[in-house]
Amino acid sequence: SPGNGWAVGASSNILHYDGTQWEKVKPPRFCYLSGMTFNSPEDGWAVGNEGVILHYDGTAWKEVESPTRDPLYSLYFSSPQEGWAVGDTGTIIHYQGGEWKSSESPTDLSLFSVYFKGPQEVYAVGAAGTILRYRGVKWEAMESPTSKFLYTVSYEDPLGLLVGGREKVV
Repeated sequence: SPGNGWAVGASSNILHYDGTQWEKVKPPRFCYLSGMTFNSPEDGWAVGNEGVILHYDGTAWKEVESPTRDPLYSLYFSSPQEGWAVGDTGTIIHYQGGEWKSSESPTDLSLFSVYFKGPQEVYAVGAAGTILRYRGVKWEAMESPTSKFLYTVSYEDPLGLLVGGREKVV
């Protein structure tokens, strides 16, 4: 909202915007953060190096148990009860039932972005043109028209799946 914004970054930077100014917020530990999402003003998540996962409960950021030590780059939630995060060496983790668990990945290449189209349709993109799709059972590699790094994925009707990289949008 215009009166409530958040940003994360290197050297334990968590910044909060209150509608007037940005203020640095003390994290629960030193970490480099690379991804953040909010389900509501009282339910936020951030991920970063060493597999760190932080949760915001409307009052403070707290570290939660992570099933990986690999760097995490992006996360996306379809609801407060379900989310996915992706990172280095093809790392994919799933939040469901109040805990994070590792998910089998069809790649060992870094994944930089993840997006829900629906509860049973999730996409992830990454290094060397990697595009993965989850349809409720397992993650599968999709054919990619590029070998360039892909950094973002989204879905917009009527355009369809949008994937962006350093040199093009697929």
